This record gives sequence, C-alpha cells and structure tokens, in this order.
Amino acid sequence: MIRRYKEIFFGLLLGLAMWASDALMHTMMPMSGKDHQPAFVQELLYPDGPQLITRLLFVAFALFIGWLLWRSNKREREVRDLERRMAVFHERTINPATLIMDECNTLIRSGGLTGETLELVKEIRSHARQIDDFAKDFPRRSVAADGERNTQQS
Repeated sequence: MIRRYKEIFFGLLLGLAMWASDALMHTMMPMSGKDHQPAFVQELLYPDGPQLITRLLFVAFALFIGWLLWRSNKREREVRDLERRMAVFHERTINPATLIMDECNTLIRSGGLTGETLELVKEIRSHARQIDDFAKDFPRRSVAADGERNTQQS
C-alpha cells in the first residue's frame, strides 16, 4: 500500500515535518515576562488554537501537494503498464503467427498436400497472415519504454 500511494505518504510526512519545525520554532521564540517557555513536546502535542490551525493547514497543504503528485504519477504508471501489455501482446501474437505461417509455407512447398488439405493449409496461412498484419499495426514499444529499459540496465 505504501508503494502504491508513496506520494501521498510523502505529503503526510512533509506536513508532519512542517508541524514539528513550527513547534520547534515556537519553543525557541523568547516569551514575555509572565509567560513561561513551553517545552518542545508540549508545544508539539498540545498547541494553542492559532498554532493548531496553522499546523493543520500545513499538513492539509502538504497532503494536497502529495495527492496532486500521486495523480500525475498515476497517469504515467498507467501508460507504462499499457506499453508493457502491448509488448506482451506482440510476443504472444506475432511469434506464434509467424511460426504458423512458416510451417504452412513448409507444408505447401513440400508438395505432399493435394486437394482439400492443400486448401486448408493455405487458409490457415491466410488467417495467420491476417493476425500477423493486425498485430504489426500496433507499435511494439515507445521511446519512453526504451529509455526506461536503458535506465534499468545501467
């Protein structure tokens, strides 16, 4: 789950870091004569009204930024997944279709087929060619997928 929503968790951690830094800043500020200096843990866990609202806004803003980043990266992940599926489609479709066409050509050239058997093999070859032509209309991989593969190999 963390891997899937890592950007949102990053936003939450950023907001909590902003919360803690604001609490640290308040403990380091000089106080007037009557007020006592609050401890860091007290300021962190039990902030006053204005500080609580400000810190909640920090966390909400950081979560919003994390959510926007997650949405943007989600689209990129979907595109990469589609490219991967198309590559698998090519491997599973073109390779068998090519093998079928080659084997049909071998049977036809052998000269041992006649009549109805020869026509069936020619029809099978024709269907395999249609599948091969259909599959070749789809791009095998994109430039982004090639770049990603090169990055992973480095």
